[in-house]
Amino acid sequence: MGIEIKRVLEGLDGFEVDNVHTLNMEGKKKKRGGVVFAKPDYEKAYVTLKQPLSLPSNLFAIGLIEEEKAMSNKQSKSSIVNEQVKKTHWLDTDRGDGSKPKEDGADVIPEQITLESACD
Repeated sequence: MGIEIKRVLEGLDGFEVDNVHTLNMEGKKKKRGGVVFAKPDYEKAYVTLKQPLSLPSNLFAIGLIEEEKAMSNKQSKSSIVNEQVKKTHWLDTDRGDGSKPKEDGADVIPEQITLESACD
C-alpha cells in the first residue's frame, strides 16, 4: 500500500517522497444497551518528503486573530461605563388583568368561590 501512496503523491501532486509508513488502525467501538457499534477500520499513512514543505505565512489567520484580540482588549479598557439595567422578578410585573402586586410583597388572594351544597 505504501508504494501506491508514494506513486499518487509523486504523480498527481508533484511531491518528492522519501519514505512511507502505514499503520492499520482499528475502528472505535461503542456499546449501547448490550449492542456493540463499531466504526470501520482504516489505514493511516506517515509520509516523509525529501524536501520540507514550506507553507505560506498567510495560510492560517493567526495574525488576524491576534489583531482582533488586541482590539477587543482596547475596547474593554475604554473609559465608557455601560449602565446596568435593573433586573426585576417576574412576579413584580403587570399580570395582564390590570392588577399589580403590593409594595410590601403580600399579595391579595383572589375571592374564593364557595359552593353551597345542593342538599339544602
